Amino acid sequence: MADFEIGVRNLVSDTEQAYWELYFAYRDLEARKIGRDSALEAWRRVHALYVEQSRGGEADKEAQAREQYFFFRSEVEQSLNSVYSAENRLRYMMGISSSDGRLIRPADEPTTARVAFDWQQSLVEALSRSAELRRQKWRIKQRELELTAAKNLVLPRLDLIGLWRFRGMGADLLGSNNSYDANPIPNPTPPPAQIASPLPGTNAYSTLLQGEFQEWQAGAQFLMPLG
Repeated sequence: MADFEIGVRNLVSDTEQAYWELYFAYRDLEARKIGRDSALEAWRRVHALYVEQSRGGEADKEAQAREQYFFFRSEVEQSLNSVYSAENRLRYMMGISSSDGRLIRPADEPTTARVAFDWQQSLVEALSRSAELRRQKWRIKQRELELTAAKNLVLPRLDLIGLWRFRGMGADLLGSNNSYDANPIPNPTPPPAQIASPLPGTNAYSTLLQGEFQEWQAGAQFLMPLG
């Protein structure tokens, strides 16, 4: 039960964390787009001065502005990959298909209100509701019971034993193959020697159900470990 509770708690926590990671990825993407657009505008102005051979349009400044633009452009592409990765992770945590043709975008904004926590109460609540602590308590209790059982095994042991059972005995298992003939026909050829059955005309099931053969046993057994 504790393992199930821990699994549910971790799933909710990981899903929430994946949601806010996706939110941050979108905010980071927007910031990098703003930087890219600003670098593009600066490059266009310097490039126009470079074409007109005006002051401020030197070749080194134009190359520097162009380099800044492509730098921010690569940052935007990397940030977009981060968005896709974070969105795919959120889909995985929520059990949603990763190829349904849609792109998840967080709708809720993080709260910016100031929150004053009562740390003492939070500590007490965390200790009382911690599934790991409850699981550890159960394990300690289990080890205590195992220790008690181990101590009992080294003590002398005296057991009273009783046995009463029915036995099924007969010439056959289900039915008798022996038949009684009132007028037997004499056979001049004597039959071969056979082992006579001690219970002729009986079967094991009938003697078992009728309780014809019963046995009982009573006694005491004393065990004491040595060493």
